[in-house]
Amino acid sequence: MFLTLMSFNRDLKMSLDSNNNVTSAVPRRATRARVEIAMTELIDNLQREGFLVEEIALALADASEDYVILLANEKVSTH
Repeated sequence: MFLTLMSFNRDLKMSLDSNNNVTSAVPRRATRARVEIAMTELIDNLQREGFLVEEIALALADASEDYVILLANEKVSTH
């Protein structure tokens, strides 16, 4: 089981294993950049399928919000 914790340095995301050993420390900027690249690729692909960029943007925002709520509910139910 892995836990992802925010470090005191807000620019660093640290992952710990069940023994509290650091398994990775990834700069948040790198995570954000990779997500933006993947999102741009997804948007491009959906536009090629005929979807309007405005529809895609709203769908991504809705899906992102739903996912954040799902994650928050999972954390509440595990504590």
